Amino acid sequence: MDKNKSKEQLIIDGFYSLLVQHINKNGSIQLQQYINWKSHISTKLTWVILHLAIHSDRDDDDKEKNRSSFALDFILQEMEGYDPEILLNYCTGIEAPDLIFIDHLSFEFNVNSNWLLYGEGLPFIENNNSGIDHTT
Repeated sequence: MDKNKSKEQLIIDGFYSLLVQHINKNGSIQLQQYINWKSHISTKLTWVILHLAIHSDRDDDDKEKNRSSFALDFILQEMEGYDPEILLNYCTGIEAPDLIFIDHLSFEFNVNSNWLLYGEGLPFIENNNSGIDHTT
């Protein structure tokens, strides 16, 4: 463990690694192959975070490198009171997200909670108030 990095930065780096794993050499995203609608909630939650990272806008010279960091920062800002370590635990399956977290995520990012919990329907609801384009 790099003693110069904060715990939060190590977690952000972990999310960045997840993002990089799902980008092929041409830069196109292969997330649809990664997710199965009946997958474990931790897999679907990771997919949502990666999706938000990919579709977030950031005016930055190093946009690709900063997307996962930006998305995690954005998610944590919107999901007030959630520690990055808890979010990582949810994504790795160490802990199961509670219904309050799922409801908050659904409200803030238009995530279909029935899809997240039961694999029913599509990942995002049609009413998009989050400012993130989920269509591409």
